[in-house]
Amino acid sequence: MVIPEVWAGRFGYELYNQGFKYAIYVQNAYYLDAALKWGHSSEQVKQVYENAELILSISRDTSAMVSMIYPGLDKKKIINILPHVSDEFAPGRKEKIISYMPRKLPTHSKRMAFFIKEYLPEDWKLVPIEKMSAPETAAIMAKSSIFLSFSDIEGIGLPPLEAALSGAVVVGYTGQGGREYFKKPNFALVQNGDFRTFTQTISDAIKAVDEGLLECKEFEAGRVALAKKYSRDKERARLADFVSRVPMSE
Repeated sequence: MVIPEVWAGRFGYELYNQGFKYAIYVQNAYYLDAALKWGHSSEQVKQVYENAELILSISRDTSAMVSMIYPGLDKKKIINILPHVSDEFAPGRKEKIISYMPRKLPTHSKRMAFFIKEYLPEDWKLVPIEKMSAPETAAIMAKSSIFLSFSDIEGIGLPPLEAALSGAVVVGYTGQGGREYFKKPNFALVQNGDFRTFTQTISDAIKAVDEGLLECKEFEAGRVALAKKYSRDKERARLADFVSRVPMSE
């Protein structure tokens, strides 16, 4: 049985007490303390994790966080399962659009939309992505040349990854989990809350795009590498590894 980390506190201790074999799929280790809201103690939740047969982790950062929180957990139990990104996130005909998701750190995104106005050329525009379906979101990202990331303490932020696979240069926060893919020239990292650097980096990205960044070989090579790493085939291979390590009942 595989349970998500959000249910580890509610059902994990019962599974452990009753002798069930189980695995836990951790998609955001920064919220593991939420398991305590179901009335179990920290020690009981620790037993749930340390006695799991396997731990599936969505990113290297998540794996490191789980190991830090539960140092007694056998690291060999942790399997990194990379997510796949839908093929609908692909480059389209690029326009001078900077897109972002206001729901991600809304205070930050609102302030950045204000701060960048003086540095936005007349032929560029900010486009918020909100209350849109996945296909609508993919369509905006396909046209976007720049995407602003407001990821915040996440196992792995998918919107920045989707934007990069759509051929945009991504500027902003890694959310911690995104550090494993936030590489130049496809990404420009900004520390959370550093609005001055954020503003300057957006301005620099606009100039770089106007000078042909999105068409350069290195940029496309970075996008292709991401597409391979976060493909359905890679995810299947990691899941197959997980299945091969699941102990069979006697």
